[in-house]
Amino acid sequence: MGLLSNMFGTSKPVHDPEAAAARVEQIKAALPSGTTVLLIEPSKGMALTYIVQVVADRRQTSTMTRSVVEIASAGAERWSLSLEVYDVDDPTSTYSAITVDGAPMAKLEVALRAHDDLYAIIPSQSIGIDVMEGGFNISDVSRGQAAATARAAIRWWEGVLQHGESGQWSASTLSVDVGGDDLGNAEISYGATIEREVDPMGKSADGRRYVSDAEWNQRVFTAWNDNLLVLEALLRLPLPAEHEVEISFDKDKIRPRITVTGWETRAENKTAAKELVAQIGSHVPDAKIKVY
Repeated sequence: MGLLSNMFGTSKPVHDPEAAAARVEQIKAALPSGTTVLLIEPSKGMALTYIVQVVADRRQTSTMTRSVVEIASAGAERWSLSLEVYDVDDPTSTYSAITVDGAPMAKLEVALRAHDDLYAIIPSQSIGIDVMEGGFNISDVSRGQAAATARAAIRWWEGVLQHGESGQWSASTLSVDVGGDDLGNAEISYGATIEREVDPMGKSADGRRYVSDAEWNQRVFTAWNDNLLVLEALLRLPLPAEHEVEISFDKDKIRPRITVTGWETRAENKTAAKELVAQIGSHVPDAKIKVY
């Protein structure tokens, strides 16, 4: 039986621990020396999970992912994979992370091509891709590279979603995360999500017509580009220590919004957010950003 039959069949697959352990050894043999594989046994609501970490040339990420998927899909169980490929043997180094959780092979191929294209553009950044959800994340970006990375990323994302295969996803997300530091300087996240309706040209509950996927995508891309000045202003401002500052867009009108959240408490700090909105307005007078 093929991958889709294994993962979405009607009968409950039987887990074979010995066979799964043998596949772990096959994965290690297929990847560079020093590869580590953690196997998490299936439990209620959780698939058999392979967590793979390897130090290798990140240009080989897609090839290695395909090899591991082929091995993992040989079993009867529902499975998931988290593959992390690091540039050097240091957990703080840049990496590529691919998460595969029940994704059809066609969707996997679209995501892997997207990874390779993005890596060619920004090889010095960490890249995370959630194959099933269409999630794309660029992390640990320095403040000096953030604006340029965000510009390059939106052009790349537009290219990914302009292909017919992008319909594989009901939604897709792009985020650029600017790292904090040991001094407590805030992290910054700049992200957007495109959600697709099953019938984009149908009518909503209040009778209004939806626009086409292509037009809606373009509105999101435009909003991203129009608010890069807001991101650039934020990068220059003093930010509350030990917090994360997130700029996102609401899913209906694509209006920019800001959230400030404490690292430890995860509580929103609306006072700090309002102060930042005021400061951003002094640098970008026509900014339309609001507190979320």
